[in-house]
Amino acid sequence: MSNTGGSRWHPLTRLPAIAVVLVSLGAVIGGAAYWAMGEEEPEPEHCEGYLSRETVVLLAGGDPGDYTPSWSGYEVPARGADVPTVDGTTNLFRCSVRLPSGDIAEFMTSTAWEEGPYRPTPIGANWYNDATPLGSGVSGWTERGYGVVLLPDACAEKFPSQSDPVQVVLKLRQACWGNLPAPPQPDLAKALVSYASTMAELKGCGTKEFRWSGDVPEKPSPRPLPDGDHCALPGFTVPRPQDSGPALEQTVVGDAGDSWSCVVGRELDGEEAQPAVAFALTTHQQAIDSYDPATHRDNENTRAELLTCSGEKYLAIMAFGAVRAEDPPPSMERGQKLAETRLKPKEELYQDFLAAAKTSLGCPVPE
Repeated sequence: MSNTGGSRWHPLTRLPAIAVVLVSLGAVIGGAAYWAMGEEEPEPEHCEGYLSRETVVLLAGGDPGDYTPSWSGYEVPARGADVPTVDGTTNLFRCSVRLPSGDIAEFMTSTAWEEGPYRPTPIGANWYNDATPLGSGVSGWTERGYGVVLLPDACAEKFPSQSDPVQVVLKLRQACWGNLPAPPQPDLAKALVSYASTMAELKGCGTKEFRWSGDVPEKPSPRPLPDGDHCALPGFTVPRPQDSGPALEQTVVGDAGDSWSCVVGRELDGEEAQPAVAFALTTHQQAIDSYDPATHRDNENTRAELLTCSGEKYLAIMAFGAVRAEDPPPSMERGQKLAETRLKPKEELYQDFLAAAKTSLGCPVPE
């Protein structure tokens, strides 16, 4: 998330103003200022118990000195849980903590929204350019000062979510907009998953697989597009055969055995990034379960398809330019133009990606 031309709107950035002010005030004055909406006040450890001091410090770059975390939070009572926010999600619980850097880390538990990378719903290629999968075998991603993780399916019955999936969002209020330095994404992922796994365990819906494992992919710097085998897929090429113009780049991150993505475009690590297309693979069952061939295979600029290779299920996704080609947001205008003028036609490119992915994953080859 940034305030540059490459920014995107995140649903949970539009939270009720009163809640934000009160939570911020509780953190600023440094007290254990808890409040609930008509319910008994939660115990102080209600927030503090979810994350260790050492993990909190990671969000501020370490070197805590004599820092003591100052938490505040609230839990939405059950009778209010069926009232959606402006983005259609339902806020369930929130904790915030002031960091040694002066930033505020906010952990928001809510019903999950459908959109996001490594999921079959339409998003622009620019989201993949910012995102890194969480790894650790859990479903979610991080970007600068921001991260999202889906809780295990059983948690839908443990929260007042009307049986909808539940997610935890971590947002560093200043770092996500570039106003303060952001921690490395592995540290952000550790804090997010550690908080979420502790919450799931205390709610009685944790699993032995849903926890921080340290296996978080590092997002590399963009590299020039090689002569062949683009996105590290054998025989795969992205541009038109007679393409000419400034050199294209690619960024490949993750592991196809968990979540993997590749973005092709120009100036991918710059303030004016031009992501033209993104390809993704994921084995996460929650993403696979949300796939519907009737709606997700033929979106305007997004394609998704379920593959079975060597007994393993993969969801293959392509995001070609912006969500809507005829009306791209300012952050995707140049990326959309790049996709239309220098890459293979959308359908041809998608079929080539599927063929290369199947070969790489060991899918059966048609006779």
